[in-house]
Amino acid sequence: MNKILFLAIIAAFLVAGCGDKDDAASGTTEPSMLEKAKESTKGAMSDIKGATGEAMDKAGEMASDTASAVGDAASNAKDAASKMASETKTAVTAAASTAMDKASDMASDAAEAVGMSSDGGALGKKVYQNSCQSCHAMGVAGAPKQGDKAAWAPRIATGMDALVASAINGKNIMPPRGACASCSDDDIKAAVQYMVSQSR
Repeated sequence: MNKILFLAIIAAFLVAGCGDKDDAASGTTEPSMLEKAKESTKGAMSDIKGATGEAMDKAGEMASDTASAVGDAASNAKDAASKMASETKTAVTAAASTAMDKASDMASDAAEAVGMSSDGGALGKKVYQNSCQSCHAMGVAGAPKQGDKAAWAPRIATGMDALVASAINGKNIMPPRGACASCSDDDIKAAVQYMVSQSR
């Protein structure tokens, strides 16, 4: 645009210069040539200003469109990242829960394999106190005393299934289910587990 302006000004001077030479030669002045050069320059300047204004408007529109597109892209990227993070968290939580369940099952199976799935818990302790300690606390009639590791060691070595079967079916002078005829198999098992846990 500066080049166009420069050329327009040069053209105006050339035209004006030619008019001055002719005027000097003829001795007369032709103001119409000078006026034409000025008008031509003004027109060129107006065109340049108009073109500059349009170019600036278009540049502004392009910048606005670009900013809008960048903003939309950033927002979409943020939403996608948030969704991926949420899905990943859900997947990790589910995997961790499944792993914990499997680990718990494996631990339970391993404990069963060695004949001791638990310590009998509150149920085992309650059944022992209500029905078993009358003989096993004092070792009545050869019953192994609770806490006597030497007496319990060979019995524990036979495995939990054998111990529970003896308690359910009776052994030596101990009647079936000991002193708890109303106890279920699970009750008896819990009591045996409790006594074993206290005598290992």
